Amino acid sequence: MKTQNSRLVLIRVVFIVLFIGATFSFLREISDEEFSSNAYSSEYKKINKEDMITPNLVDSVFSHMGFILISLANNQKICLPYTRNFQFKAEFLGDFLNVGDVISKKRNSDTLFIIRNDERFVFVVGKTINKEE
Repeated sequence: MKTQNSRLVLIRVVFIVLFIGATFSFLREISDEEFSSNAYSSEYKKINKEDMITPNLVDSVFSHMGFILISLANNQKICLPYTRNFQFKAEFLGDFLNVGDVISKKRNSDTLFIIRNDERFVFVVGKTINKEE
């Protein structure tokens, strides 16, 4: 009887883990589809690992449905997915960025650099980093 109960508990745990994983995967696909069908998608270039952002001043920052829409001084408009670094009080990149900050990213890298008052801050595109478990 105890073995049967243990199996039922294990089956329930496996089912819950699979359900949660499938839900997160589905929501991520919806987010990408939401951006593609959104009016912003034609105006803002969605940045991924392969893209490069040459060091440039931030002119404006706007967050929409987890996406961070950034206009740069060189008239480039970029879009970044939900990105957080718990090392900072404002961990969400959309809340952290200020007009006048310099943002850059090397090609084939997922690391973003933000320079503010001669200090460099790091975020990873589409990732949450430095979160204590």
